[in-house]
Amino acid sequence: MNVDPYGLIVVALAAVLLLALLRNWRPDLAVALSLAAASVLLLYALGPLRQLFALFADLAATAGLKALYLGVILRVLGIALICELASQVCRDAGEGAVATKVELVGKVMILTAAVPVMRSIVETVVSLWP
Repeated sequence: MNVDPYGLIVVALAAVLLLALLRNWRPDLAVALSLAAASVLLLYALGPLRQLFALFADLAATAGLKALYLGVILRVLGIALICELASQVCRDAGEGAVATKVELVGKVMILTAAVPVMRSIVETVVSLWP
């Protein structure tokens, strides 16, 4: 599935124009429109993300990587993308403090997701010691 960049641009520009008009009259609706636009744009990216994940799986199988490593990579990528989107939506809503906390929680979640890989590295290093 190829993404039409023109469709993406049209959706983004339409949202920006509507948001510019709504922010003066109804700021509460502007936040809702911003969330809706972010959701539509995220849905727009799901097809290419699926292709990317399939490509990563094929590359990992070709390289002989353990499923554990691929799972962690994909999980970390997903956490980073979702937290970035949530953080940007919070900033758009004028909630910079909440956005900062979302970023912090995302970093903690990424570190937690990476624990199995860190454990595997430590076990490998310990097994190499005499």
